[in-house]
Amino acid sequence: MTKAYRDRGYGKELMEEAIKYTVNHFKDSIKIQAQQHLKAFYQAFGFKQVSTAYLDDRIWHIYMIWEQK
Repeated sequence: MTKAYRDRGYGKELMEEAIKYTVNHFKDSIKIQAQQHLKAFYQAFGFKQVSTAYLDDRIWHIYMIWEQK
């Protein structure tokens, strides 16, 4: 995303809608491959790290799980 669109909350809004859509149409848990430097962003939505870090395309990633409460 370009700098002009950063810090406007679009990423947060997109994640909230993606979680709602997934829960309503598919299932009550979500597994993602997240870039490790974005761990705190995903944790803010309730995702929990479930793997050690691994390299994917020269970027550190982790698996994370979100489960409906």
